[in-house]
Amino acid sequence: MNDYGKGCILHTSFSIFLVLLALLTHPYYVANGAYPFEEITVLEISELFCWVMVCLLVIGTLYCLGFLISGICCYVVYFVQRAWYLHKLRKPERVYTGDPL
Repeated sequence: MNDYGKGCILHTSFSIFLVLLALLTHPYYVANGAYPFEEITVLEISELFCWVMVCLLVIGTLYCLGFLISGICCYVVYFVQRAWYLHKLRKPERVYTGDPL
């Protein structure tokens, strides 16, 4: 897929995410008469920051594990293919005695 297709998919998915976020916060607006982030306290900000950092830590850990596992798998496949190729290059040793078969 080219960069234009990736960009279209990214833009569409981000637009769907924003619509779902607006639909999620709209009941709070109807119930309270204001959005929940208008009168936020310092304690709520620190709790929100803590949960965001926990989520970022989990996402970062999963990303690093995925990167590490994919790298290990790529090297394993490379070395297995290399060993198989070298095994196929070996030819059986023939002993020439000079006697016709």
